[in-house]
Amino acid sequence: MKTTISRLLAYSDTHRELLCLACKTTEGSQLITALADKATRSLKRIAKQYPINTVSIAKLSYLVYAATGVMVQWVSGSLQLTRRQMGPYLHNLVML
Repeated sequence: MKTTISRLLAYSDTHRELLCLACKTTEGSQLITALADKATRSLKRIAKQYPINTVSIAKLSYLVYAATGVMVQWVSGSLQLTRRQMGPYLHNLVML
């Protein structure tokens, strides 16, 4: 999990300008929402293969959208954390 978060943060930091532009447009916002929707559907499919209850599946959806929102805020500069601080912040969020 930590490696995935680290890679996501590195990519987002490297492409911050492009991601900020995407966040500021309707089309970019729709794309970000579509990606979060796709991630949620994928996680739900995976979760159905294991003994997991409906509450846990709902929690997965919540966590995807929460992490997406946090990333959008961080990339846009609204969340004043360094990349090094963001790793534990996101990790703690997804491990709720």
